[in-house]
Amino acid sequence: MFRKVSFLLFCLPSTLRKHLIVLGFLAFLIIAPAVLAYSSPGTANGYVNDFAGVIDATTKINLEAELQSFTQTTSHEIAVVTIKTLDGDTIENYAVDLFKEWGIGKKGVDNGILFLVSIDDRQMRIEIGYGLEGALTDLQSRSILDNIARPYFKQSDYSQGILLATQAIESTIKGEVVASTPVVPRTEGKYSGSLWETLGVIFFFILMTVWRLVFYALGKTKSFWLGGLIGGAGAFMIAWFLTGFIISALLPALIGLLAGLFMDYGASRLDWFKKKGGGKGGFWGGFGGFGGSGGGGGGFGGGSSGGGGSSSSW
Repeated sequence: MFRKVSFLLFCLPSTLRKHLIVLGFLAFLIIAPAVLAYSSPGTANGYVNDFAGVIDATTKINLEAELQSFTQTTSHEIAVVTIKTLDGDTIENYAVDLFKEWGIGKKGVDNGILFLVSIDDRQMRIEIGYGLEGALTDLQSRSILDNIARPYFKQSDYSQGILLATQAIESTIKGEVVASTPVVPRTEGKYSGSLWETLGVIFFFILMTVWRLVFYALGKTKSFWLGGLIGGAGAFMIAWFLTGFIISALLPALIGLLAGLFMDYGASRLDWFKKKGGGKGGFWGGFGGFGGSGGGGGGFGGGSSGGGGSSSSW
């Protein structure tokens, strides 16, 4: 199939072929974020957020009141969330992103729990805040999912399964007293996540600066295939260095190749990187600043999770 497409592109006039490549990459830029990005279910409205509409009204009201009282007594925050679908994401990634967006738990003590249920995907997860990882272990959370929630979910009795599983979580963590000082997140090495995030931001701006300088130089050439070669090779080497696997570097290499072709085309033919009127014109000048994320949403306290917890299905 790839050979057939390549042959057809080769047979087309060079001008048309160039425009098809550019249009194809633009289509990729439009479609890819919608496919790959986390899709927020919305703003939290209390502790029980039934976006999938599977919890009966009585259970929802009673569980909401129970969780509110539990937080007042222990300071721990438990969020129960049902969604229709993960939209192609993994439940682990979705749970981490939702936990971060809402900030479940108190800031600095990270004593939050997220009980996430995706109905159409038939998957569920208990995501645990840093401060409660000792009170509710991964093994305990998996037992709650498999032995309490799953039997009810198999019968489509989501209300009872969610209620009993949530009460099991409450029973497990109610006696845990979390220190008021920030809990050190779990890391794979000796450096904290915040340090790696800072280094990542610095690396990004260095990379973008080098990227612009390279394509400013390429803009003086007539061909734009060299940009694709540089973009593909650069993305491949970076991905290979970070993951250690050649296969994992193939997709970034393809994206880098297409991005390089696109950028070099703009630099060579559309003068994106040439200065106009004493300022930075075209492509680079169009970038705006980055915004920061706020604290907890929907009344939560701004807690964090490090990916601890368990997932299961039914």
